[in-house]
Amino acid sequence: MNALKPFWQRFTVVVLFCAFASTPCEGQFLDYFFDGVITEVTENENDAVPNLAVGDTFSGQLRFDSRGWHNTAGIISVTINGVELRFEGDSIFGGLSVDPDYSFRIAADAGGDIRNSTFQAFNFGIQFEDIGSSFPYSDTFPEFVASEDYETNVVRIWGSMVASGDRVIALGEVTFLGQVAVDCFGDNNGDANVDVDDINAFADVLNESALFNRCFDVVEDGMITLEDHDALIEFAVELANGQRGTSIGDINLDGVVDILNDGFTLVGNLGLPGPFGYQDGDLNADRQVDVLGDGFRFLANFGQ
Repeated sequence: MNALKPFWQRFTVVVLFCAFASTPCEGQFLDYFFDGVITEVTENENDAVPNLAVGDTFSGQLRFDSRGWHNTAGIISVTINGVELRFEGDSIFGGLSVDPDYSFRIAADAGGDIRNSTFQAFNFGIQFEDIGSSFPYSDTFPEFVASEDYETNVVRIWGSMVASGDRVIALGEVTFLGQVAVDCFGDNNGDANVDVDDINAFADVLNESALFNRCFDVVEDGMITLEDHDALIEFAVELANGQRGTSIGDINLDGVVDILNDGFTLVGNLGLPGPFGYQDGDLNADRQVDVLGDGFRFLANFGQ
């Protein structure tokens, strides 16, 4: 098992520290989701975003380090007409100012490791600004940003598609910007329980392209990997006896990895087409039950 405190203990420490700190919590990632509308299209080379036009609506995500105005790892993503323009890299910058009025900017520029990006950014992100602000650091980031409180409200989309090199240059306007809740870790489907459904939800995130969802980042390292899937099982999932956490391979979530209740289930589904969930013996969230991915994981924890 990972040497990791249960997520509710780690979350409590973060909240208390942030509440009394005079500066934003160093290394604390924040996530915002937003909606908007395209207001100007300058270039859409080879129809990189199909039929991109003024008036098209879009949705997006910002993920960044709360320390503010410096280069940091994160994600900026805008989805328009079914195409995700996703920048995931190390050159995201931005922050808040509060003197005399709020200014809020999170953007990415050229440079840095672009990892899983589909969009190479040159100037990509949002900017709400009140002219004349002196841009001091702010201690807190708002849960919601009211665009009507700003003199400027701009979404800049300037970059090129990684696969083709086709350029996309456009402007937009934000109609909604809100911070995702921070107390959802483990409860991936929002039903107020941490159970097998939340374990199975990892299959969609790990195997399909999707916007980063902070709820799945159980170990809080800025990524969603099998480590988060495992940590949810080992520390957060609710068992029938009221306890939290069990060993990987405890398929029926009774607190023990055994042959009768777990092994027979896994063996019964070996090699069958699926798709399968954790309750069927899929222990690595690939929707399949096989010896290499699941059988060895079961044997490693047998008897625990």
